[in-house]
Amino acid sequence: MTLVKTCGMSRDADIIAVNKARPDFVGFVFAPSSRQVTFERAAHLRARLDSGITPVGVFVNAPVAEVSKLVNDGVIDVAQLHGDEDENYIKRLRRKLSRGEIIQVFRIGADCTSAVLAQARDSQADMVMLDRYDERRYGGSGQSFDWSAVGDLGRDFFLAGGISAATVSAAIAELHPYAVDASSALEKDGAKDAHLICKFVSAVRREDARRRCAGMRMCSDEDVQG
Repeated sequence: MTLVKTCGMSRDADIIAVNKARPDFVGFVFAPSSRQVTFERAAHLRARLDSGITPVGVFVNAPVAEVSKLVNDGVIDVAQLHGDEDENYIKRLRRKLSRGEIIQVFRIGADCTSAVLAQARDSQADMVMLDRYDERRYGGSGQSFDWSAVGDLGRDFFLAGGISAATVSAAIAELHPYAVDASSALEKDGAKDAHLICKFVSAVRREDARRRCAGMRMCSDEDVQG
């Protein structure tokens, strides 16, 4: 099963949408961004989030104390590190955590390098994410990278970068990621769109159903409609 993360939730309407669509993870961005939320806003949204959906905080080079407080206070369950955080940072953060997990993001350029993949494979974080590198800024670029260069990473990973309802089936078929992550593809006129969120989650669920049916070599059209 491929898990689904929808990132950049900032409004009550976004929470209503994800509670209906039911992704596995949602992201609250605490780094400077058009999607940035305050700690208080994230707590407000978390309180309205369905208990079956895991809240993730997205950070860029934030002080360890800030990240650990949000996790330990239960505002988020997972810290996603999207900056220059290294193994020493992860060790310091882990010592501060009384709960929760850590995702380390590895940003990949147009050409996927073996060095970056080796770092991702050896990361001491609980989970890793592969995302497209944008030299102009931190955070996602909304563009994909050369998936064929990833090969067998040797561990489960989140796949991000230019993934949408139209491309996620191909991404799952080619890379078999643990989870897929989307943000800008879920927006219309600069805001999260409930229809696009539902469409993305449904596309992942349908692809998983199709693959299960193909594995069993028996499937009806109704089985893969989601």
